[in-house]
Amino acid sequence: MTALDRFEDALAARIGRPAYVRPFVCEGSPLECRALIVGSNPATALSLDYWSFWESGYGFRREAWADASRAQRRAAGKREITPTRRMLGRIMQEAAPVRCLDTNVFSTPTPAERDLPPELRQTGVFDLVLDAVRPAAILAHGKEAAEHLRRVLGAEALPAQGFEPVPAPWGAVRVRAVRHLSRGWSYAQAEALGRELREAAEG
Repeated sequence: MTALDRFEDALAARIGRPAYVRPFVCEGSPLECRALIVGSNPATALSLDYWSFWESGYGFRREAWADASRAQRRAAGKREITPTRRMLGRIMQEAAPVRCLDTNVFSTPTPAERDLPPELRQTGVFDLVLDAVRPAAILAHGKEAAEHLRRVLGAEALPAQGFEPVPAPWGAVRVRAVRHLSRGWSYAQAEALGRELREAAEG
């Protein structure tokens, strides 16, 4: 059994099969991602099982998931891509060739973070992903993400002006906390942030 197989089993034990939460999005194996981009919780609840985008031995099929997400939002009369996902796309584009994993501290989707009830504000899925991936760099956007990461890492505060090393159970990880990507960002700012993330992950 490979490390990816063991991770798949651990994730399935946590979220079940089928699953209608969103633990993370990436292309291929999450264990090969050097950078994490962490928000509060997903905005779009897909009607499809999360595992329909997972291939054993390969990992997650990000493009197939993105196509399904756009189609469902379009059918519902919404913009195909949320403002947050537009910025995520620019960041990950500029962070290449570093592989990024897009995740949230809460895995249950709601249109807005404030709509998430207390009983669903559970971080167990995120904590499992973080411990398995052990990234070299983390970008936290939004207060919920920054506060949970601060607690997990045992830091007094997270760096906000640039990526700085913070002790983690697997070694130092470069971290930066910024405002949520859903508003107030230009493409140029997001692209610059992506380049900073790449440099942080490459060490």
